[in-house]
Amino acid sequence: MSRLKRFLNYALAIAGLWLLTNLVVYVSINSSYKTIESRVHCIAPEIIVAENRATHISGITTGKIINNTDTTINNQYLKIDVYSTNDIKLGTKYVKIDNLEQKASMDFKMWYKFTGAKYTTYTVVDSISNVTENDFESKPIPIQTVVGTLIVLFFT
Repeated sequence: MSRLKRFLNYALAIAGLWLLTNLVVYVSINSSYKTIESRVHCIAPEIIVAENRATHISGITTGKIINNTDTTINNQYLKIDVYSTNDIKLGTKYVKIDNLEQKASMDFKMWYKFTGAKYTTYTVVDSISNVTENDFESKPIPIQTVVGTLIVLFFT
């Protein structure tokens, strides 16, 4: 019976450490992101930016595209330009808008890795050129990178 109690105590200790670690990582990640400015440069379709936050090395922007035109939107792109404090363009990301019916809406979420982002601009374009697959990717930062960064910051 004592062996079972010891095993149960170890299991509870491991579960508690796992929960504590996840909580600390979640709080540290979310507290390091600061809200940055959003500038929308188009009227149709309507772009509503719900969240636009960045750290020193990366950022996330989420929102909604609402088709307020009289036609279906096909083969257009939401162009997201990221700028620094000195109005230097750091990079561009694209979200494909395809088959968006009248009065319909589409959610978007884009992760980006540009150092020193201070504001983003949003425009809708018909065509794009010189674009790589990375310009469309929207991947969050891997947890291993975050934990490694936190360890380095803690010990320096």
